[in-house]
Amino acid sequence: MADTFTAAEIAGMLASDIFHFRRYLIVSNVSWGLLPWEADMLVMTAAGYISEVEIKISIADLKRDRSKAKWRGYDDYHRRLKARWFAMPLSVWAHKDAESCIPEGAGIIVCTKPAPWTFGTKIERHPANNPDATPLTVPEQFQLARLGTMRHWARLSRQSRKDARERKSA
Repeated sequence: MADTFTAAEIAGMLASDIFHFRRYLIVSNVSWGLLPWEADMLVMTAAGYISEVEIKISIADLKRDRSKAKWRGYDDYHRRLKARWFAMPLSVWAHKDAESCIPEGAGIIVCTKPAPWTFGTKIERHPANNPDATPLTVPEQFQLARLGTMRHWARLSRQSRKDARERKSA
């Protein structure tokens, strides 16, 4: 189908079009150091509230997510979330089982191949906001920013090593 994406492509679309990286702190693949589960993307407001975005690239990925331990227990951590989103290509959302795989109250973002000058994202359903969510503490906010910075510099370091190997072999 024409709307297949990698998780990184969807994350980029979300950061550009839905969550606006100039307005929010956005960190992808938070797998340690803040939460006891992996979050595909955390979005933090200036007030310190966080929302989690689960990125699903196939119906199998979406179905597999239902059985993860992160949805059971961890109530103290789930209460910290202001909102929970699921983002996926249209081909996943169009599947007959898709909606039954998404937890109640989660928002849904559908990604399509963009037309020229558009990003191709659409909010299908807004999430239920948790009125009892508490903002991250200043040390937790720093930790999230630190994790995002570590990802950035690790990616640049890998790219630099790759570029050096390519120059050496040329």
